[in-house]
Amino acid sequence: MGDEYVDSVRLQYQFPDIYRTVVELGLRFIFDHPGDCNLSLVREFYANWLTETKYKTVPIRGRDVKFSARILNELLGTPDCDADDFNRLKEKPPYRDIRHTLCGVESTVRWGRSKDTGRHSTLHFANFNLIARVWLKIVSNVLLPAKHLTELTQDRVVLVYMLMKGMPINVGAILRQNMMKFRNNLRWRFCYGGLITRFFRTQGIEEEACDMMIAFHPDLTGKVVDVTHTKALDASHGHVLSGQERQVRDDSIMERMFGMVELQLRIGGRPVTNAQMVTMAERYPLIESAAFLCRTGPAFLEPLDDDEVSVDEAMGDEDEDAADKEANALMVFADGDDEA
Repeated sequence: MGDEYVDSVRLQYQFPDIYRTVVELGLRFIFDHPGDCNLSLVREFYANWLTETKYKTVPIRGRDVKFSARILNELLGTPDCDADDFNRLKEKPPYRDIRHTLCGVESTVRWGRSKDTGRHSTLHFANFNLIARVWLKIVSNVLLPAKHLTELTQDRVVLVYMLMKGMPINVGAILRQNMMKFRNNLRWRFCYGGLITRFFRTQGIEEEACDMMIAFHPDLTGKVVDVTHTKALDASHGHVLSGQERQVRDDSIMERMFGMVELQLRIGGRPVTNAQMVTMAERYPLIESAAFLCRTGPAFLEPLDDDEVSVDEAMGDEDEDAADKEANALMVFADGDDEA
């Protein structure tokens, strides 16, 4: 995956408040092209970087280059602020305020829990409001790259929350932590390639003629991203369910179907009565989302249109037509007798 940068013109035109916040926080680097990538240099950097040691140096082509969050901030032109705020919010996030900020004050979305620790770890993307979705695209394309945004990890949610609140972030520390995660990941082994190449060039690291450049891998070139191209939350079809909530809804529908089959076997070929339907509904109740999906209950009884013919009216019309035909036949028979 190549480095990406944000289309500043579209962002300033569509979301001027977000653009203003980006400028005030000193994050103008997200609008700059990251530059070309030396794949050989990036691969050597990730291979030689010993993150377990306390020394913030990386041996690269016969030199020990200091690599720290402060140096990254100087390279990007971002403020070197305290990084503890981000780590503290990850440890003890304000769950309710995060939900209200990203999803709206009326949202009832729930955090997903980790199976290992039992703590809240993910938040469903489908419940985000429009502003949160734009900030998320900035985060997932520039700061913390990600390919799938269905279930968002806690660090990305916290970072979006801080940006929406206008809180200063230590970009160098965040990027350095994410690079440590990608160091042994084969799928992301060239992540931040343009930034790393640019860093080593400022440090005076010589490039060799045999180095593999980005021209041989066009898929890794820097790409401009239009973060304004996103869909707003559509609540016209009811509450957006998470995977766990959809499973509960499906279980409720299956229980109701079992009850209907059981009732059919018990009554045989006789028509079902209203009392039997009420009893079955009490034994196998549908949750709200299941009732909405099945369109059952008093809330979904549609009023009868005056222009539409009801069943009783149709049967009455058929009886009247039959009576008229019989009367006409008798009249014809009577006329024949008179002529005779």
